[in-house]
Amino acid sequence: MNTKNLTQRLACYLHAAGVSPVLVSGSYRRAYQALLSQYNALPLSTRRHARRRGRQIIRQIGLKAAAANLLPEMCPNHLRKVKRRHDRALKLSALFRLSRGHCSSCKTWGHAKRSWPSRELAEEFRPLSGDLSLNVYECPAHPGTYHLGHIKANLVTERRSS
Repeated sequence: MNTKNLTQRLACYLHAAGVSPVLVSGSYRRAYQALLSQYNALPLSTRRHARRRGRQIIRQIGLKAAAANLLPEMCPNHLRKVKRRHDRALKLSALFRLSRGHCSSCKTWGHAKRSWPSRELAEEFRPLSGDLSLNVYECPAHPGTYHLGHIKANLVTERRSS
C-alpha cells in the first residue's frame, strides 16, 4: 500500500475516533508520520474501535470519499516538476518575445546569436539558458544590443589593460 492510501486511512481512523487529524502539508510521508504519532497516542481500545469504525466507513463510501474532507490535496513531486517546467517555459517565451531576434552579423558555432535590447534582459535570460558561465556583452556590430557568450581569456586581459 502506498503512503497516500496509508495517510488517508489513518485520517479516517482518527476521524472515526472523534479526533480531528492534525494536517501537515508538504508531502504524504510527512502527513503520515504526523498522523501516525497522533494515532499512536490514543489508548489501545480507542484505536481498535477507530479502526473498526473507519473500515466500515471506507467500505461504504470508499477511501477517497472518506478522506476527501479530512486531508488537503497534496501535489505529488512529479507534478511539481511539471509545474516548474511549465513556469520556466512561460518565462522563456515571454523573454524571447522581448528579444530583438537573431543578430545578422554575430554567430556562434555557425548559428546567429540572439540579440537583447538591454543588459538587464540578457542578465534575466542567463540563468534560464542552462549555462551560468555565460557573460553579457555589447554587440560589436549593433551598439545598444547585447549578447550572451563566453569571453575568451585573451580578450579579457586586453580589455583590462586598455
